[in-house]
Amino acid sequence: MGQIVEAVGKGYYFHYAITPKEKNQDFTLHAHSTYEIYYLINGRVEYIIEGDHYTLVPGSLLVISPGVIHGYKSDASRPYERCAFHFSGELFPEEKAKWLSLFSCKGKGRHYYGTSTEGIFPLLETLICGASLEEPLRQNYVENMLQALVIRLYSQYLRLSKGEFPLSERSREADIINYLNNNFTSNITLDTLVDRFFINKSTMNRLFKKATGTTVMEYIIRKRIVYAQQLMQKGLSANEAALSAGFGDYSCFYRAYIRINGHSPINDKSEVFVSVNKS
Repeated sequence: MGQIVEAVGKGYYFHYAITPKEKNQDFTLHAHSTYEIYYLINGRVEYIIEGDHYTLVPGSLLVISPGVIHGYKSDASRPYERCAFHFSGELFPEEKAKWLSLFSCKGKGRHYYGTSTEGIFPLLETLICGASLEEPLRQNYVENMLQALVIRLYSQYLRLSKGEFPLSERSREADIINYLNNNFTSNITLDTLVDRFFINKSTMNRLFKKATGTTVMEYIIRKRIVYAQQLMQKGLSANEAALSAGFGDYSCFYRAYIRINGHSPINDKSEVFVSVNKS
């Protein structure tokens, strides 16, 4: 049997879990409209984040931006124990919003380990203990601990910005991913990408699947779904969000939304935490 501790409040979702020994052969891909801080306590996990691959060991920490497609697969040799903290940027007022710039860092800047994560787990342990507090104490408690976590990681981000950590090298797959991230609301086809990057369809699909764990068109659909979720949370109707996100018509959006999230987009219109995969 596994163990789960959860806490949900205004603008945040905290999840601690231990999963018994089991192995998933394929990457479990997902995306969400919130920031995420992920910490591996025990186990061996392969993570893929928009073309970047990471082999995580106990003590590894990832920072993941809203709308970023990512996934994992775990090794069966030991239990999988982890913490995941999802939160809205609205918890950080204007004078503290600069701290969230750490989530814009890519490559090695997403992955912290070794001495760079010293002192992080005690903060997470206090969050686990605080999950049982009654409101409004729990909300204040979680917000304070979240700020402590982000400040600690922001200091590491500043070191990275000064060149103390190396960034990963660009690749052709990274160029394609970057283009899709900046243009996914446009009418993109495989032919569009073939003409732009001078690569045939079969090679592109093979390289892209290896880099991201999914196909080009599925990647675009998932990016559009998460963006539509963000627009609905800002007050747009599901139909308006679908069209703004790049779907040609509402029926295509509706079918894709149910396939990926398992429920209607109407259910998520006012929710902050939608389709959060309990990784």
